[in-house]
Amino acid sequence: MNYHNPHPPTRLPRVMSPPEVRKILETTDDANDRYAPRDSAILHTLYSTGCRSAEICGITIDRLDLENSRVHIVGKYKRERFAFLTPQAVTAIETWIQLRRRWAGPHSYLFVNLPSGAPLAGRVLRYIVAERGRAALGDYFPVHPHMFRHSCATHLVDGGADLSDVARILGHASLDSTLVYLHTAPTRLAAVHAQFLPDHTEK
Repeated sequence: MNYHNPHPPTRLPRVMSPPEVRKILETTDDANDRYAPRDSAILHTLYSTGCRSAEICGITIDRLDLENSRVHIVGKYKRERFAFLTPQAVTAIETWIQLRRRWAGPHSYLFVNLPSGAPLAGRVLRYIVAERGRAALGDYFPVHPHMFRHSCATHLVDGGADLSDVARILGHASLDSTLVYLHTAPTRLAAVHAQFLPDHTEK
């Protein structure tokens, strides 16, 4: 894995805090609509895997390995990797799969447009995330699918995950793209600062 440029981009990605993510994931719990099971599975998969929008839309049933809590992803430039699922994501996907049979057309894509049953389109994914985000956080904080990717990565780094491992989870070809998450994970940086900077006030 290559490491070239230590400088962060001018604009840091906007991320959600863990409580904000939790609010969005919980929006479908009490939602009394037919879209809730699908949307719950989508939201949990977005956050759990840190996948890109196209990768989420491209997931097929045969690439799921729910027994081992993972999904085989074909990412940018046809690079392949495993993305990992939390127990909550596995449960949400299992629930959705039982209902998917009523809607899905003759294809193997996991997520579908409703009610047509066609494979999930990127614009529909953006709409789902925006609407569920608005329901959870209000209009002041517009949410888009890539924000889940940024939040997943930031929370991993903030929790102490090694940067090279985060790069592999996200499917980055080099650490250059992952370095930004050092600058959006203040808790991790504060802990490193406190651990390694000598305390010159000590006698």
